[in-house]
Amino acid sequence: MIKEKYFPQSPDGVRNTYIAIGFSLIFFPFFIFGLFITIGLIAIPLASISSGIIIIAFAKHMPAKTTKGVEMYYKVLGLEEFINTAEKDRIKFQEKENIFMELLPYAMALTLQTNGVKLLKD
Repeated sequence: MIKEKYFPQSPDGVRNTYIAIGFSLIFFPFFIFGLFITIGLIAIPLASISSGIIIIAFAKHMPAKTTKGVEMYYKVLGLEEFINTAEKDRIKFQEKENIFMELLPYAMALTLQTNGVKLLKD
């Protein structure tokens, strides 16, 4: 997805970086906690731990898509909506025109349901 320019950087790498930063903010105060207690600043370790938890919680949302990636994302959402709302008659027509077989892999990848029938079994 990086070679095709959908993401500027590896999404897993970005997530892992934010998780590492979050954990370091959580565990950093424990290494210097004695210093903070001696000078009476307990708020600094609490703020650091809170910040680390928030960063870890939002790490999965941090990878940014490129413009091309966002366009493709909306195309996939449109395809998902089309497959979800396709009526029974349309599916029969698409089967005759061999369109349904082209959409089936996408429906399976998106684990979509059509007319109450789940296309991919869990």
